[in-house]
Amino acid sequence: MKFPILLLALISVSCGKISNSGISGVGGVRELAPLAISTSDAVTFDRICSALTAKDTKLKSSLPNSLVFDVVEKNCDGDTVTFNSQQVRVEASSSGFQFRRQDTNGLFLFPQVETSNAGFMKEICEGSSSMPATRGTAEAIWVSTGGFTGTDCPNASGELCLVVEYGTKQGTTNTYLIHTVEYVRFNLNSTSGKYGYYTHRKALATNNCDQGENTESEAKLR
Repeated sequence: MKFPILLLALISVSCGKISNSGISGVGGVRELAPLAISTSDAVTFDRICSALTAKDTKLKSSLPNSLVFDVVEKNCDGDTVTFNSQQVRVEASSSGFQFRRQDTNGLFLFPQVETSNAGFMKEICEGSSSMPATRGTAEAIWVSTGGFTGTDCPNASGELCLVVEYGTKQGTTNTYLIHTVEYVRFNLNSTSGKYGYYTHRKALATNNCDQGENTESEAKLR
């Protein structure tokens, strides 16, 4: 679709500082106020949405059953608790499509198969001209094309990275506490079998860690 012209270094923030632009980072606080999507971001989002739509079309006729991800998970102290390769299949779900592990039959670490009508790109691909997207009454999502390093999201030919911040509403205020930040890289090479899939996804999350600590999860599509 076309947009009207109007997704790992820990980003530190001051406790309680409210932001309405840029990347707040895990533990940051953002205000729920509309942010217009810039012309340059709209171009990037349009390319990703086109790839997602093409992938959606293929998934409706054929579901892959042999995708392999290399997975690394670290606990609050930074210790590696998971380091392995996991084979997954794609299956239809009530929320679009999801990844399910072949070995355990459980959902994959990042189960959502991002599409143009399900996942964090849904509202953008449907034509929203501003951020954030809200989910229910207590969750908001901000998506950005910048604010990361090569460690957060390594460069790859024919692929683009996004930063996604997930926030939970704080009491009766109009502010949201960022509990998870994801760095997501999508394949935009239309001749590749990975076209429209995320090939690298990294998440920092509070997950009941002590202040200043986060869990870290990462998946790389082979």
